[in-house]
Parts: sequence; C-alpha cells; structure tokens
Amino acid sequence: MNTKIIIILIIQIILFIVGLFIIFFKSYFKKKGENIATKEDIGLITKEIENIKNEISFKNQKKIDFFFERKKNLINFYDYYFIWVNGSLNVIDHIISHSNDEKVLRELITQLKSDQIKVFTYFTRIFLYEVNTKFTITLNEIYNKTISLHNLTLSFLVEIECISIQYENLIEKSEAIRSKVEKEKLFSEFDKLKKDRKLEIDEFLDKREKLNEQLEKNKLLVVKIIRKEIKTGYV
Repeated sequence: MNTKIIIILIIQIILFIVGLFIIFFKSYFKKKGENIATKEDIGLITKEIENIKNEISFKNQKKIDFFFERKKNLINFYDYYFIWVNGSLNVIDHIISHSNDEKVLRELITQLKSDQIKVFTYFTRIFLYEVNTKFTITLNEIYNKTISLHNLTLSFLVEIECISIQYENLIEKSEAIRSKVEKEKLFSEFDKLKKDRKLEIDEFLDKREKLNEQLEKNKLLVVKIIRKEIKTGYV
C-alpha cells in the first residue's frame, strides 16, 4: 500500500477518534453543567422554602405571643376585679370592729384606692388588643357600675375617718376636763358622734344594698365573658 494512502488513513482514524472524544466530552460537560445548575436551583429553592417557613414561624410566634399577653392581662383584670369588688362590699366588717381606729380606716382607704388603680390599669390595657367590640362595651358598662360602689365605699370611709378623728380629739380633750358641766358637754359630743357614725353606717348599708343585686350579676357576667375571651384563639 502506498505510504501516502496509509498516512491519510491514519489521519482519518485519528480525526474520527478525536471527534468521538469531542462528542463524548461535550455531552459530559453539558450534563455536568446541567447537574451543577440543577443543584444550584435546588439550593435556591430550598433556601426560599426555609425563608418562607421562618417567616410563617415568626408570624405564628407573634400571634401566639399576642394571645398569651392578652390572656395574661384578662386573668390579671379578673383577679383584681374580684379583690376590688369584694373589698368594697366587705369593708363594713372592718368598720364594725375598728370604727374609731384612724390608722385602720386610713389603711382601708389606701388599699381600696390601690385595688381600684390595679383594676383600672388592666382594664385600660384590654383596649390595646381590641376596641368597640361587644366584649369591651359590656366590660366598660360593668366597670362603670362597679365604680359607683367604689365611690360610695370611699366616701363612707372618709366620713367615718373624720368622725374617728373627732372622737380621738374628744378623748384627748377629756383628759384635761375637770368640771362637771364640761364633762356633760363632752359626753353630749360623744353621743352625737356615735349617732353620726351609726347614721353613716346605716346609709351606707342601705345604698350598698341597692347596688348589691346588680353587682352580684356583674360578678357572674365577668366570669362568663372573661372565660369566653380567654378561650378565643385557643379553641
């Protein structure tokens, strides 16, 4: 065979083999590139899914926090409301035993004011979570009616405290009195204070009795609506 022909055949074989390699590696690198691109796409998709999951989780946590804080505030209002109302209703028990004790009376006045402030604090916070709903309107009506009892009790305590102060002053004054006339006058003043005190107590009990029925209904209503609102968002 002619050397020239052999060389041509060898060159053609080499070109054929090179062609096969080119085709093979082109297909390989193309597939490799597709795989890399697919992995990158999967990575981006996975990252996006994680971002969405985190965002949903964050929103759900905020929602949970919102309901938790609302629930905690409602429970605090409920607790202090009953302490406040029962304190106002039962103050007469202390008066009967300590009607002339100025210190006890002042402590009762201070405690009653403190209880009312606590209730008012948690009451106003309720309106941070919702406004002008059936629940808040009803609660507002209950609170205003309870304020009537609070003011009545507070006014009564102040009057009894004033009588107590006068009573203490008369006792101090009596220690220096020697004449019979002055003693009789002093006894007369004591009797007047006792009558004034009895009158204040009777008037308070009469006015409280008129409020009592409504207040008992309010207490039951508070239990009902607070229980219902605490369940909101959890059932």
